[in-house]
Amino acid sequence: MVKPPALRGARIYVEGAEREDLRRVAREAFSKLFASTLGHRKPSFIFCGSRLEAFNQFKDHLELRREEAALLVVDAEEVVNASTRWEHVRKRKGDGWTKPKGTTEADLRFMSVVMESWCIADSFLARPLERIPKDEVFATLKKSGWTKEGANSFLLVAKADMQALVKRSPEFKALCERLRELSS
Repeated sequence: MVKPPALRGARIYVEGAEREDLRRVAREAFSKLFASTLGHRKPSFIFCGSRLEAFNQFKDHLELRREEAALLVVDAEEVVNASTRWEHVRKRKGDGWTKPKGTTEADLRFMSVVMESWCIADSFLARPLERIPKDEVFATLKKSGWTKEGANSFLLVAKADMQALVKRSPEFKALCERLRELSS
């Protein structure tokens, strides 16, 4: 039996950061936030702009059978009521994505309903972050002067409390565990 080639690193395809200047800020924010989670093989965070573009780049990676592992990280966009992440993006209006052949549930991770949920982990103590609709997240952030324009969200993510996120968000904890696997 032929042994498959060993994986070399990982590429993390992430929704967000439409412009190059935002991509730089986003990469720095994610690298800082996940620094304690990542092993010696640091993954490449590839910010793709739209969620569809992230999905398409992820699929392209899989089709090219690259030697790097791949992970797709997007917002859920709404509270998830499906039994799996792939079912959620298949049924969600605006997505309709089919799970790519050879992928598993571990190959898709959500940044909660929206990534900005990570910035308010201490604001909604009674609920997991995955149960907070995005209008509540944005209303909470706006009270502190946040705007959705520019790099605001990524600058806040760089300051997010990793321990609070792991405690408050099962999906964030699963993302950290997957990143640890891919970078060890």
